[in-house]
Amino acid sequence: MARKKPLGLPPAAAKTGDVYRLKVALEYLKPQIWRRIEVPDCTLEMLHVVIQRLMPWDSSHLWCFQVGRTRYQDEEFLDFPEDRPASEATLGQLAAAGVKKFRYTYDFGDSWDHQVTIEKTVPREAKIKYPRCTAGARACPPDDCGGYPGYERLLAVLGHPKDPEHEDMLEWAGGPIDPEAFDPDAINKDLAKLKM
Repeated sequence: MARKKPLGLPPAAAKTGDVYRLKVALEYLKPQIWRRIEVPDCTLEMLHVVIQRLMPWDSSHLWCFQVGRTRYQDEEFLDFPEDRPASEATLGQLAAAGVKKFRYTYDFGDSWDHQVTIEKTVPREAKIKYPRCTAGARACPPDDCGGYPGYERLLAVLGHPKDPEHEDMLEWAGGPIDPEAFDPDAINKDLAKLKM
């Protein structure tokens, strides 16, 4: 069945030389895990790739953007009439439509819900490689750890060496996890591999 193009999205309004400053924050965990990023106009499909590197996740699960009642996702997995291909909507179109916040969900089992906030449009700086991470806080949970409750349990077990599950969890996690770690240089090195 042929899918309709996204409804009600105007052409992007940003000037070619502008970039969007976004805040991407995982919901439900306290203290909050978040990143601030500057990204040129791109499709939501490309924004998914950027967020995967920003957090970083390993992009091995289903994902979608929820904007109002419309879900934008991989064209292969469109299930409902309100679903649209993420390749056919851009960040610039959302901003031009007045969208300030929307949701990005990664891994429908673990349900990693992110609030994405379009904070502002800023001029592109000469000699800067975009996208780039400019700020953030805390380490991203590892993939497949069981969502918010699983991550909290993982941290609790890793924090107590006498817990009977400590050695198994430490091996599964690939070593200790510092939940406060945030390395923007490593994130930007990975983001620099993207061609945008």
